[in-house]
Amino acid sequence: YVLVKFSQLLAPFCPFMAEELYQNLCKQKESVHLEPYPDEVKKYYNSLKEEAVLAMQQMVEMGRNYREHAKVKNKVPLKDVTVVHSSEELLNSLKQFEMYFKEELNVRQVFYSTQENLFVKWVAKPNFALLGKKMGSKVKEFAQRVKELTNEELQLFHNNKNMHFESYEVSFDELLVSKVKLLELNEVCVGSKLVLKFNPEVSKDQLDEGQVREVFRKAQEMRKEMK
Repeated sequence: YVLVKFSQLLAPFCPFMAEELYQNLCKQKESVHLEPYPDEVKKYYNSLKEEAVLAMQQMVEMGRNYREHAKVKNKVPLKDVTVVHSSEELLNSLKQFEMYFKEELNVRQVFYSTQENLFVKWVAKPNFALLGKKMGSKVKEFAQRVKELTNEELQLFHNNKNMHFESYEVSFDELLVSKVKLLELNEVCVGSKLVLKFNPEVSKDQLDEGQVREVFRKAQEMRKEMK
């Protein structure tokens, strides 16, 4: 079943390969190109796992950026990283992929935390170009109200994508919210999906391990050149 569906999905992009695969599986049928394109099977769709995979991809990019900023080579293992997100469900889903991103980030330990307020704060900026047309003179009062919003209120707005101010409904495009790291935390990386807090300590033991990995890498390259 899986291979048949795969051949049907592959048909528009690799027509000859898909046809050969399909004929080996379904000898009694004429052609994969005469079959209807497979529909989405919603019971197999897991939005939480999809979000976790997207977050994992972002984590790898954030790890590279951190190493470049901290001037730590890729071969040198980091002591630990803390994955921070307000959703316990997402963190639990990420744990299923830990072996993959742990290797990509080259860290020895991974911790998880839902306490975003220890690492980042929410900031908001009214989109005056849009709100001015909607609220008129009331926009100044709304701007003052935005300054008084707490971290929890801004996060709630971010999750719900709207809020109410008097008789007005404010959309996500009209109030721009984002997370910024606390100034003193240089080892914190903020992404659109989640926050990472790296352990900045690099000991001699870590440097030695990085050198050993580099030696192995060069040995592998020499072996390839000798073949």
